Amino acid sequence: MNTAAIQSEAQVQSGRLGRLVVARLKPNEDIIDSAEALCASHGISLAVVRGGLGSLIDGELQYLGRSGMQDIHVPGPGVEILSLSGEIAPGASSLQAVLADADG
Repeated sequence: MNTAAIQSEAQVQSGRLGRLVVARLKPNEDIIDSAEALCASHGISLAVVRGGLGSLIDGELQYLGRSGMQDIHVPGPGVEILSLSGEIAPGASSLQAVLADADG
C-alpha cells in the first residue's frame, strides 16, 4: 500500500446523547434535507442517525472511489432502505445506506 498517498485528517467532537426524535418523512422528500430541517426545528445542531427503514421512488448514493466521488443511481420504483445511519451537522451531513431494488 502506498501510504504516502493517504491523507489523514481527524476531527474530534464531543457531546452527549440526550434527546430522541422519531420522525416519518413524507413521500418525495430528500432524506438529508428533511433530517436537517427536523433537527433545526428541535434546536439540535449535531445529531446521530441510528437507523431508518422505508422505501424510495429512486435511490441516489455516492461513494469515494479511486478516481474521486462516484454516483450510483438505483432506479425504482420499489427501492427499499435496508439500513440507514449517519450524522447530521450543518453543512456536513452524511448518511450511509444499504438499498435493495426489485432484483435484490
